[in-house]
Amino acid sequence: MAKVGRWSRGDLAQVPAALLRQALRRRELHAITLVRRYERVMERAAALRAEIEAAGGAIRGSPGDRARNQTGLVAALAKALSGKTLR
Repeated sequence: MAKVGRWSRGDLAQVPAALLRQALRRRELHAITLVRRYERVMERAAALRAEIEAAGGAIRGSPGDRARNQTGLVAALAKALSGKTLR
């Protein structure tokens, strides 16, 4: 088992509660920082997408890009196989 400081990873009962709280708080703050970075990146991406669309371009993989079938799979199979004998 890998050691973290003087505490082994699997033996949480031996780790002081204050140390666990400190580690959790550090992780929470890091997560908050990452979320803020993500939001800034997404804002920049949205602005770039709008700029591309305003120039008449399109981005592959955009929502609504995927082709849609008029009939569902079951109905299409029923129509294709109607009157046919399966062996």
